[in-house]
Amino acid sequence: MEQKRSKRRGWLGLLVTLLAIGAFVGLEFPFSALISQNASIKETQAQIANLSQENAAMSSEINKLNSPSEIEHIARRDFGLVKPGETAYSILPSSDAGSRVPPIPSHIVPGGSPSGEQDGALGTPSAPAPINPVKAAPKPAKSSPGFVDRLLNRLEFWK
Repeated sequence: MEQKRSKRRGWLGLLVTLLAIGAFVGLEFPFSALISQNASIKETQAQIANLSQENAAMSSEINKLNSPSEIEHIARRDFGLVKPGETAYSILPSSDAGSRVPPIPSHIVPGGSPSGEQDGALGTPSAPAPINPVKAAPKPAKSSPGFVDRLLNRLEFWK
């Protein structure tokens, strides 16, 4: 009988020891944290792939913007710049008060003559007669507010 009792104590001791080890491992190394970290890793890898695609698109945009033809296109479109020998014209709508014709964008006529003189060889006008010539000038840069203005704007809640 005592042998059965000691055998039971041995098994019981082994069971308690295994439960204690399991609880220690479960508390020290939580599996839920491992699962959430794996999910976080997958999410981060997806973000890295997305950012890599954006970097590739931006690199191609940088290469495009560094080309002389694109620089010229932007300078003409945004700043109204013209090459030497070109004249920029802004064609205004007629003076009829009742007409609602939208304004016509500026056109650049290469080598055009502001007076609409005839080309000697063909007898055709070399450029249309301008209605309102406009000098091409870059737009003035907007000045940013000074330090004092920014400070006062931030402290407006004191008023």
